[in-house]
Amino acid sequence: MADCQTGTVWASLVLQAYSYAAANGAHIVLSSATAEAAGGDACSAAEAWPSCEAARAAAFADGLRPLELAGMLVVAPAYRNTSSSSSSGGGSGDTLPCTLAERSTALLCAADSAFSNAGSRNSSRLSLPAAGLYSAFAAGSYASAGGSAVAAAATAGAAALAQGAAAARFRGNAEGIGPMSKAALLQSYTASRSTLNVAAAVDEIVTNAGGAVACRCGCAGGLP
Repeated sequence: MADCQTGTVWASLVLQAYSYAAANGAHIVLSSATAEAAGGDACSAAEAWPSCEAARAAAFADGLRPLELAGMLVVAPAYRNTSSSSSSGGGSGDTLPCTLAERSTALLCAADSAFSNAGSRNSSRLSLPAAGLYSAFAAGSYASAGGSAVAAAATAGAAALAQGAAAARFRGNAEGIGPMSKAALLQSYTASRSTLNVAAAVDEIVTNAGGAVACRCGCAGGLP
């Protein structure tokens, strides 16, 4: 999602990535970007507040709508909005798109609890320890990383595990269970006192999905 010449991540590129994911049948989208990019292209000093900020929020809401209709899950890093207009889109105190997370069925946000938790009022936001996580890196190597982008990546991985395990119970059908995954991960996070319990999330998805998914899978007598 970055400009190949400058490395800048523009809001327009994030929205293009959402559209590409929806068109290609993705189940989970990891929207990992810098704080400025997640908030969208910066409003210039000459542009009036809050109209510029509201326009950016509306653009992200429009971009998320096809993903919501498809039952997909978008995991984005949450950053604190330090601008004077931090209430755009919902008043959570986070940058876009995470200001929309509470009202979007598709969007779940995650932040590094070490430095991104204070002041947020976003109930669709997970705060996780994300310092020195060892993972795959460029050119086939491995490296340690941290921050909200890493917290979002870990959350997306947890969502993928939960959806995969739940789909196995539905005979391979994971279509449209993004909103259930979001609700289940938030429920497990709350119940586990700010940790992610993937096994509990799987049980929650299966319980909430019930016969609807089972029937799509051709199950005559309830869940497999």
